[in-house]
Amino acid sequence: MEARIQALTKKAVPKDLTDEEKAEVARLLKKPGIVGDCGKDTVNHESIERLKGITWLNDELVNFYGALIQQRADERLKAAGGKPGEGGKDLPGGKGRALDIHYFNSFFYTKLTGEGYAKARIGRWTKKFDIFKKDKIIFPMNIGGMHWTTGCIDFRKKRIEWYNSLQGSAGNIFQELRKYLDLEHRDKRKKPFDFTGWTNYHCPDYPQQQNGSDCGMFTALGMEALARDADFNFEQQNIPYFRRLMVLEIGRGKLQKIPTRDD
Repeated sequence: MEARIQALTKKAVPKDLTDEEKAEVARLLKKPGIVGDCGKDTVNHESIERLKGITWLNDELVNFYGALIQQRADERLKAAGGKPGEGGKDLPGGKGRALDIHYFNSFFYTKLTGEGYAKARIGRWTKKFDIFKKDKIIFPMNIGGMHWTTGCIDFRKKRIEWYNSLQGSAGNIFQELRKYLDLEHRDKRKKPFDFTGWTNYHCPDYPQQQNGSDCGMFTALGMEALARDADFNFEQQNIPYFRRLMVLEIGRGKLQKIPTRDD
């Protein structure tokens, strides 16, 4: 009964952009050179063209979207009167909770598993902040250079999470991330990480893609929802809309508010 009620009250993803937004998207897709920027991250013309049709997303697109997610999370935390490293805070007016998150780009997991924590100098990635004071660490994972999935370390739930739009076995993913937590804790706090109460979570009902090229979109949308503690309110039929929306967001340098993101 509860699941049925949730299904009935679940807000629908818009079917399309407005005519004005479509015109803006068309202009952005024709724009040469750098199309969008967010801090140090940029997207060029060649990359943004991948959002047309069903082309596979590259690192530049996925990481730019991650930068937009981090930007919004920082803005929400500031609006709630919070500061990074102090945990999440409730937003004013009962508008939900702003989480204290950190986004690692796609090279985090690739370097961690390829070169290793020490050789890749992963510890230098966190010189300016303490991951153990965050609510969540969120990151895309390019598995074998062929498939995008999503990783999340939730310190509140004591849970290492993996989200895969094609399901399949997690292999040694949880082992690698546990190893990372221990090495990072030894590096920063000079003692082993206490895994008491920690669990591994392979999401059993994550939205599933129906083709071989939209994994990057499912990863980007999954990270966006995780950053808000929100439901995964998207499926394969919504991806064409979200591809067009992503073009708009890249050009504007900001995640857009839509009905499924108004919490």
